[in-house]
Amino acid sequence: MIDFRFNPTSARPSRRGMALVLTLSTVVLLTVLVLAFFSRAQLNRQISFSSTNLFKADSLSRSALDIIVGELRAEISDPARSNTSSSSGVILYQPINKADWLPQPLGVSGATGPLVKVSGSGIPIRAGGTIQGSSIAINAKSVNGRSLSSARWFTSTVSSPKLGTGTLPTWLFMTRSSGVKTPGIATAKDPTQNDYVIGRFAYTVYDMGGLFDATVAGYPTSSPFITPTADIGFKTSTSYVDLSLFGFSTTNLDRFILWRNAVTGTNAATYLEWAAGITNSSGISNYAALAAARSGHRSIVMGDNTPLTRRDLLSHPNLTANTCTLSHFSRSLNSPAFAPASPTSAPLINPNLGTLRFPASYSSVIHYRDDGTTETYAVLAGDLQLQRRFSLAKLAWLTSSGPKTGISADAILNTFGLKWTTFSADGVTNSCWQYSNPNGTIADRIKTLTEVASDGREPNFFEVLKAGVLNGSIGRAADRKTGSKDSQRSLEAISDLQILRIGANLIDCADSDNFPSTLTLNTTSGTIPVHGVENLPYLAGMLLGRISAATTIGPTFQQTVTYCTLIATPLLFNPHAANTVSLSGTPGSIRVRVARGTMLSAYSSAHGNIAGKPLARTNLNLDMPTTLGSLSSFLVPAGSFESFRQRIDSYRNAASPTRLNLVAPTITTQEATSSGFLLYNYTGLPETITTNTNATIIRFQMNNFLLSLDYQDSSGNWQTYDTLTGNEGISPAIGTGAGTGSTDFYSIGPTFSTYPNNTQSSYALLKIDPRTTRFSISGSDLFLSTTQVPLLTDPTAPHGIVMNTPFGSGNLSGSGSLPGLWVEGNTTTWSDGLGTAINNVNDPDNITRPADAWLDGTSANLYRNVMDNTRRPVVLQRPFRSVTELGQVFRDSPWKSLNFFDPSSGDKGLLDLFSVADEPTVTVGRVNLNTTQTRVHQAIFTGAAQAPDGTSPLANPSALATAYANYAFSGGIPTTAMPVTVSNAVDFMSTASLPIGGGNGLDAIKYRREAVIRSLSNTTQTRTWNLLIDVVAQAGHYSANAGSLDNFIVEGERRYWLSVAIDRLTGKVIDQQLEPAND
Repeated sequence: MIDFRFNPTSARPSRRGMALVLTLSTVVLLTVLVLAFFSRAQLNRQISFSSTNLFKADSLSRSALDIIVGELRAEISDPARSNTSSSSGVILYQPINKADWLPQPLGVSGATGPLVKVSGSGIPIRAGGTIQGSSIAINAKSVNGRSLSSARWFTSTVSSPKLGTGTLPTWLFMTRSSGVKTPGIATAKDPTQNDYVIGRFAYTVYDMGGLFDATVAGYPTSSPFITPTADIGFKTSTSYVDLSLFGFSTTNLDRFILWRNAVTGTNAATYLEWAAGITNSSGISNYAALAAARSGHRSIVMGDNTPLTRRDLLSHPNLTANTCTLSHFSRSLNSPAFAPASPTSAPLINPNLGTLRFPASYSSVIHYRDDGTTETYAVLAGDLQLQRRFSLAKLAWLTSSGPKTGISADAILNTFGLKWTTFSADGVTNSCWQYSNPNGTIADRIKTLTEVASDGREPNFFEVLKAGVLNGSIGRAADRKTGSKDSQRSLEAISDLQILRIGANLIDCADSDNFPSTLTLNTTSGTIPVHGVENLPYLAGMLLGRISAATTIGPTFQQTVTYCTLIATPLLFNPHAANTVSLSGTPGSIRVRVARGTMLSAYSSAHGNIAGKPLARTNLNLDMPTTLGSLSSFLVPAGSFESFRQRIDSYRNAASPTRLNLVAPTITTQEATSSGFLLYNYTGLPETITTNTNATIIRFQMNNFLLSLDYQDSSGNWQTYDTLTGNEGISPAIGTGAGTGSTDFYSIGPTFSTYPNNTQSSYALLKIDPRTTRFSISGSDLFLSTTQVPLLTDPTAPHGIVMNTPFGSGNLSGSGSLPGLWVEGNTTTWSDGLGTAINNVNDPDNITRPADAWLDGTSANLYRNVMDNTRRPVVLQRPFRSVTELGQVFRDSPWKSLNFFDPSSGDKGLLDLFSVADEPTVTVGRVNLNTTQTRVHQAIFTGAAQAPDGTSPLANPSALATAYANYAFSGGIPTTAMPVTVSNAVDFMSTASLPIGGGNGLDAIKYRREAVIRSLSNTTQTRTWNLLIDVVAQAGHYSANAGSLDNFIVEGERRYWLSVAIDRLTGKVIDQQLEPAND
């Protein structure tokens, strides 16, 4: 029988087994935990070590970048490369030589692309610097096998910036306490030494200033729209340069721009707003596109895209072919930096613009945007005074009827120094803009920029204009050999008055109507009005004729005068090319009137003298004085305006009540229908006079004489816009000043008895240029108008006019010159084809500056043998599309517009002072004018318009680009001619650099030649260095048994690309962008 009772002793062995199992399990678990702890600790140690080395490498690379940027700034401040000056506590570094404007190439022999600096053995970052590379290239393997190949550094699509190739950089060593140096291996591996090496770095520096910025540059050719020829032609920004020259297909370019401008590239008008900040004039504006442009393209419109980094640019599928020709980062300081070639006689008026600083701190400097709204900013003493250029778009604020709707009077006063008011003279009340001080009081002069800085404000339009036009090139007055009174000559000498006239012309050139603006300036002679030039007829002169009849009696020298009438016939002329744009308004008619005047001291006289016989004086005297201001005016309707574009002529209308055959009934020729004035009709005839063998004249003097030309504005009011013999603000006179002659009625010619009954042989008072009263008038001995052929086909002098010029020795100085021909020939002397050598007129600084047509030949006439309007002056009557279009503005000097086509220009500084639209202090997209890459210039010149409507592209952009390269560089080295600002590029326009017919496609016509500068002025800059620094740094050390400097142990590596913009004149970093560039 089995016993089931419990036996205590039988259970002990089982308990002991369980205890053993539990003990062993615990030991295993503890072992695992210990092993896990030490394994994790080891892993953490490795991770920590790796992270520390990575941090060390990162710190080293950033420190290397700081060192390189510091050396670049030291290159700028190097006394061997820059002259220093101080302005309001700010040090300025003016380059000594032309090459000093550019980063100095070092270590780049045989390099391709924009490579400008490479670390190399004994090669410093800057000339004379002590931070130099070693002999160990980056492709030499480290102890632990690390190296960088040439492909990885220069050409890899993954790791390189793809900007060209050159010699591989070498390492520079970072030591514990001695900075960057190349130590001996003994100290480099000794942790106790100051020269103990803690890492190394290498670099290349690329000059990106000569590459187009892909965030802005280029335009679509077919999709989503075809870019208008005119938009391309005006070259308002680099958004209209031809990138297809760099190997990109038009299809890929269209795709890229469609991606970049997904919102702002849907149509041409919106794209123009984005590209140039020019408001859509025919539709609804895209304000986001305008905001992007006015931010200098530093902001992106929502929905648009852009390559934010160079890596983005390199990886874009439509740009992979030639990304080495593009940049993603460019900045340019918008502050003007032009300096006159020499410190002119008026350095306070025309200063070095880059030196202008605020002398003190100001908390609220007001800037007006193009829409009239404001932004306020604070400045410190020493801050740039001119932080941006003056926007020409603001000219739209000034209309012929006052301030533009939505623009306040304060905005115009602060921006232009103008107040809307009226001015009255000689029975006409002109609406006008009065030049005023910022507080609204009447100003008697235009301030200099130095004075403005002390006011703690931005300069107004006329103050900017005054700074940009050389003072020595304006204020040229007539001498005392012309028909002008001293008061008129003194007005001509007032430089500020000429600046005001230029400003008025600039306003009217850019508006869309045909109503001349009137501006006034308070002078010592009183309030003087000036008028802007529009596309209208102007007073070219006045014929003074004598209609008479006589019989000869007794001795040879006696005649009996039976009839004698003195008449004046105004001559009108419109020298401008015909309008090509639609006008918002034009005068319905113009009015010619004698505004005032008195006839004095009339008598008859022999023209010549016979030995022993005095000049005859007879009793053919007038009852003096005779007032002329009450004479009837006459109207010229708009339908007759065009006839005065063809010839200098009187107004002819058989139905006119002022026609000469009503005034003087004996007139029988074609002039019978010409409108004129009966100055005097002799009574008490017949009368016997005595004469000699020469012609007999009637000679008299007029005091305070003024012939006025008025237009009828849109409200029906009459407004004066032109005068003859002076200014309506003063009282000029003919023949009353010392050295002047009297006014004649008929000069060389027949006697009273044979005098023709017409005006074809009259004495004429003629302006040198119908658009200006400068130099007053000169007298013509004969006015033979028998043919009356249009000037466009006249092979001889217009009307056969023979006149006396206002300068030179003797009263007949320059006799035989032709109106419109004087000051148009060579810059020294020339022949007028009549056998008379004529000297041109020097400006007050004694420099001879040619008029617009001087390149057309040594005997050029602006209107001779010209079958079209190409050579005529142009009034744009639309907003400016390029700053260089200021070259269309009449300069208030005979036959001269603002000059951007000749090295003698006194106006080139304006290109650095104005912009087409409002821009910020720093802008994106401009390329360096002085790049050695000719394709960049060719892309700018391609499509650039020669004609005012944006058509007629430059014929040979490739030849022009080559010509510029040869002008600015020789063997890649800057020449002494290299322009240091875009303004100085005007010097490139000389015929020595760009000969007429020299294969460059340029002709002699001023506006067409200026297409070269127009294309450069909005697309290039010279002041800012744009660089890309490619740097790699390795943290590590040398082992104790290292035998040479190539036995480096790499513990961590970091590579960066730094895009940086540095102001060449101050050494200040304007902007920078850091981008990791690791594989």
